[in-house]
Amino acid sequence: MSSFRQTSPSSPPFPGFRGQSTYRDAFRGQSFTLGADWASSLRTQIAKSSPYCRHCLRHSPEKQADQTIVPSLVAFLPAERSIPQDSIVRLQGLNQGAYSHPCLVLLESECKHLVFVAPMTSFNGTDLCQKYLHASATTKDDVFWRHLSIDHPQRSPPNDLESLSLNNGDSLPKASYLNLSGGYWIEKSTLTPFNAGQRKRLSLTQSALAYARWAYGVAERHRAGLGMLPPKIALTQTALNPGVAPFVSAGRQTQTPAWRPSAVPYSVGKNAVSWRRG
Repeated sequence: MSSFRQTSPSSPPFPGFRGQSTYRDAFRGQSFTLGADWASSLRTQIAKSSPYCRHCLRHSPEKQADQTIVPSLVAFLPAERSIPQDSIVRLQGLNQGAYSHPCLVLLESECKHLVFVAPMTSFNGTDLCQKYLHASATTKDDVFWRHLSIDHPQRSPPNDLESLSLNNGDSLPKASYLNLSGGYWIEKSTLTPFNAGQRKRLSLTQSALAYARWAYGVAERHRAGLGMLPPKIALTQTALNPGVAPFVSAGRQTQTPAWRPSAVPYSVGKNAVSWRRG
């Protein structure tokens, strides 16, 4: 993707949708401009907002940001059994297919400990158009426009949206797509850079990152218009009991295990998987 189609931005950035039923309808009439602050626009669209993590409720936020897991990076989410039991991701009803898969870092939390990521998939190497070859037109309008393709010599976009380019002309081992739904907040310490044996970090160009943020924001607003968003999850700022961090989920306060710094090991489940992340 060497350039983007640019038009004058709408005002406001995400105008109200009028009963569209597919993602193709959601993108109809929407415009992208490279200079707009799509990070801030996307941030306002995300229902599962959590500006501070449990660490920040107990301690002062760290000043030094983690420079390993940052926006534009293609990261890897490990298997569910390897996710800490007190991770915020467990409160968000994550699709099982997201585990053990790469994801794209779209946003960073204010405290710098969390990131908002969107799932990525290769559909096991199957072309999306072929996978849904015999689907109805409505299904195609919904599925094809819910994914952005990532530049790959063996794959063309399934829609009229731009594909996403990686820095340095890199490409993923398999032709892959960015899912414009199912995004989630997660601790940086849980993710690792995805390199697929290439021994280098893979990341989007800055223009591709802006486009991905814009597209996810359009899709998120579409879901909101259809009432498809999950309950908002937010960490409370109330006094904490020792060893317990309260969450608010769907209007009800729940108790979760104590937060432990990412630099110390702890056990997960019966297999006692040891973690030590810097």
